[in-house]
Amino acid sequence: MASERIEKNFDPNTIEVSEDLVSIARYQLDFLEAVDHKPILNSDAVLDRALHRYETMWLPLLWSNKDSCRLMKPPFDMAWIAHCHQLAPRCYRSDVINLIGFVPDTQSPTPDTVSDELSRKLWSSAHPSEPFDLDLTAVAAAAPVDGAGSGFAKSRLTYDIRGAAQRQRGFFYNVSLPHYRDSQFLQASLRRYKQFLRLQQLCPQEFLVPCYDIDLMWHSHQLTPLAYERDCLRLLNRVLSHDDNVGDRSDGSRLSKAYARTAELWLQHFGQSYARSGCMYRGESPAGRLSKFNLSCLHSGCQRRYQLSLTRMELTAPPTIDRYKVVLLAPKLPPCKPGKRRRLVAMTQAQGTVVESPVTVFDYLVNGDGDQPLLLELIDKRKSSTGLCGCGGTMLGNCKVAVSDSIKQLPPTEPVYKLVCDASFSYEAPNYGISNFAAELTFSSNVPCIFDCNLRLVPGDWVVAIMPTDVPSLWGPVPLGQVPQGQEHRCIVASHSLVTESSQLVFTVRVIHSQQLGQSVVQVFNGDSMVTVAYMIGVDQLPTPSQITTAKRGPPSLNPGVRQRAFIIKDAAGDWGLLLGNWTGRRRGVPATPMTPPIRGSPGYLDLILHNLSPDTSGNTSHRMRLPNSDSSDQHVFDLGGIYVDLSRGSACIDAQCRSAPQLVAAAFCAATLEAMCQPLPPAAATATGQLADSVDCQNSQVANAAQNLGEKIRVIGSPKLQSLVTHPTTTVTRGRA
Repeated sequence: MASERIEKNFDPNTIEVSEDLVSIARYQLDFLEAVDHKPILNSDAVLDRALHRYETMWLPLLWSNKDSCRLMKPPFDMAWIAHCHQLAPRCYRSDVINLIGFVPDTQSPTPDTVSDELSRKLWSSAHPSEPFDLDLTAVAAAAPVDGAGSGFAKSRLTYDIRGAAQRQRGFFYNVSLPHYRDSQFLQASLRRYKQFLRLQQLCPQEFLVPCYDIDLMWHSHQLTPLAYERDCLRLLNRVLSHDDNVGDRSDGSRLSKAYARTAELWLQHFGQSYARSGCMYRGESPAGRLSKFNLSCLHSGCQRRYQLSLTRMELTAPPTIDRYKVVLLAPKLPPCKPGKRRRLVAMTQAQGTVVESPVTVFDYLVNGDGDQPLLLELIDKRKSSTGLCGCGGTMLGNCKVAVSDSIKQLPPTEPVYKLVCDASFSYEAPNYGISNFAAELTFSSNVPCIFDCNLRLVPGDWVVAIMPTDVPSLWGPVPLGQVPQGQEHRCIVASHSLVTESSQLVFTVRVIHSQQLGQSVVQVFNGDSMVTVAYMIGVDQLPTPSQITTAKRGPPSLNPGVRQRAFIIKDAAGDWGLLLGNWTGRRRGVPATPMTPPIRGSPGYLDLILHNLSPDTSGNTSHRMRLPNSDSSDQHVFDLGGIYVDLSRGSACIDAQCRSAPQLVAAAFCAATLEAMCQPLPPAAATATGQLADSVDCQNSQVANAAQNLGEKIRVIGSPKLQSLVTHPTTTVTRGRA
């Protein structure tokens, strides 16, 4: 018992490591992010070339410059090979001794170390015909397409670099959220890594499994091979092997059992829970599992303003055309009132003449309120009682020139070089009987200006569906829990449509709520392709505010103390954003007394914050909003920069140049879902739905309670007007404004 009390008060500072692992961890994250942005680096051709350069050029260069090893930095392709190689310390030591006879005293570069100037100078001297920086695109393009080998000798390394490269990309995805770069979080990770080493001292025969914060520090330690070896021998009397080839996480697997054993030993020796918020497994990378969004799909539903030029008009005119007039009218654009028209040209030339008109330029709007056809009129110029002083004209006939129908068939961002439209109608002229009139008009235009795309919601019906969890195409990159053996996975599903003013489909949004899995999912489709997916996450993936430096200005965190919930939004490139919401501002009303006036109560509002995680983001990385927008308003509108959403009306306006349109659509549906989940219910309803559960530190309990709440009140999944998720009648208790 005495030894147990000592371990529970264990001071991690008693475990010393030779290097600044926090700085190396930051460098490692930067390096892995750069690798993640270059997927071509993991192609077979590039890996073969990089591996050949690493074995035959870089390692011999280290051998010939032993005293300068710590100052040398390899080029990008070989740095990736060395990184993967060093994470298998025993294989690394064996391989480099076999190849060059010693273990180089290298270290992982940090911002404080020297640049690669020395390495470039030594490389150009030793290998003048081989470039220091490899052109990855050219190497991949030169790869044989017939399945032939690379032409390089078989690698002498005993470690599978290709497999390690794939595993390291998966590792980076699990440590890529912003809190892994926070100084306070990293310092705590270092303390836990030292505890991990202490546990290895106490349990040398156990296969211990690290959480991801510990694993990040473990990797950082191994990136300085000689220092890692010295520290391990001093602390453990052996070099601690790092086996990242164990990836089966299913129940009963070696990894699952080893993690449970590690958690048990951690609690026994340190008196602490092993699991740490923000440090647990968060699934596989979505890279390659979602389709890329084509902006032209959005442009097809946008308003387009053209400058059209009438360049030619050929008339099949009535008899004695000098007695008649042909007039072409175009609709005036807003802010003019609808129906107002502008005269473009009036012609009185002889019958059958091909008219090359002067270039008549006018603005024309497609897919908007001003989307009206041109109007072609035939007027009898002879004296009639309709004109002023008897000198006006009589309308014989007219027809519409469907320019917009022809333009809509063209690419939305291309100029119209030649657009030919036909117009014809029959008319009856005095003394001539019934005649036919026809005209052929030719237009050209510039590149159009594209304006916003206005979408409206067409809500789908909620149905109970059986969706197997082992069919990835149904879910996308969503890590799912286990359904009890022998049970079918039943969930509630609805497919909503977002269409243009002309009912053209732009996005289909599928919303899934699973009470069995305690999960809610939003999927956005463009055509048949899933382009964005969002799902709920908990404190297993996000830290609590106390774990990071500054909760308000620091990286995103999840506060279970205020029942905050979060959705993560993913696209084809990876994590796009985090949407967090919690209910706040609720206060009770106080009735008036003879001495005091009444105090008005408030039902509160949903406080939302959207954190953008995309590396392409410029400007603000977070956006705050609230629903409803004020205590005295029932408005549910918000502006996210590229999209303006009105949940009350079920409408959205998307900027034509917004490349994140499907991600923002997903964020809008997540915001609507969070409003339903986070609203505080009256005690009777809350008890019925299980909302008062206390264990909110677990993701499953958070989302399970929220999913149950959906059965009681579901007015905002896409639109507040949607029908209830449940098929049987329910009694909804109204909170009111007090």
